[in-house]
Amino acid sequence: MSTLPSNKEAWVAALLSYQTVLVALCDSKGPEKGLKLKELDHWMWNDLRNDLLTKKYMTHDQLTKLMTWKLSRGSFRPSLLSQVSSNPVQLVETVSRAAFELLAQSTTLAALKELTKLKGVGPATASAILSAFDESVPFMSDESLCLIYSKHKIPYTAKAYEALLTHLRGLSEGLNKETDTETEQWTPGSCERAVWALNVAKRLGLGSLTTLNESPNSAAAAPKATQHHLDNKRQRESGPAESADESNPPKRVRTRASFERR
Repeated sequence: MSTLPSNKEAWVAALLSYQTVLVALCDSKGPEKGLKLKELDHWMWNDLRNDLLTKKYMTHDQLTKLMTWKLSRGSFRPSLLSQVSSNPVQLVETVSRAAFELLAQSTTLAALKELTKLKGVGPATASAILSAFDESVPFMSDESLCLIYSKHKIPYTAKAYEALLTHLRGLSEGLNKETDTETEQWTPGSCERAVWALNVAKRLGLGSLTTLNESPNSAAAAPKATQHHLDNKRQRESGPAESADESNPPKRVRTRASFERR
């Protein structure tokens, strides 16, 4: 089973360590594979996200590249890449557009189901697509699934994703009760990233996440939500400004209320 952060401060430390843990994971894969994963992860949470938010659909090439990211971060299964590549270009655009429209209506599970119409796209890959579009949606990572399932019996099904989404929503709601929601807000997506970082760090033997966060890597190319928590942490540590601008109060982070076939 995966480990949960022990308190609010540990949750923040885990979330802020995402990029540093990713770099360590890349290093463990060797120079060539590590560099590829590092570049794909930056693309996933930055370039791809910006493009999806602009166009409101995913292209065939983007779907293939997203699958490469997923397989690079986990177990590599070439058959999945060939299955995804076999989808017609227009079908990928049509299905992804419909899924994003469903997600905008706060129907995450319906959006997930829509995406699984594509060949080679199961719930895990579908969740990655939705997470790239909306960072409040959690990716169906093994580390997060192991919060509720044994690592030897992980079901990569829509029902398992529903259970994971419910669990992460509960965790985010609990954290938000302890958080200054005027400046930061936890979502199922940020909870998943924190769980992933904590448990991958543990597996790699990286030690204290608080120490890791002192590294410059902790801020580099971090997902937007992670960077937001990092900015707030630095602001709290530096203390309030001597003359606060009351005409420009802190903005609340607004997000939508928000097997893999093997």
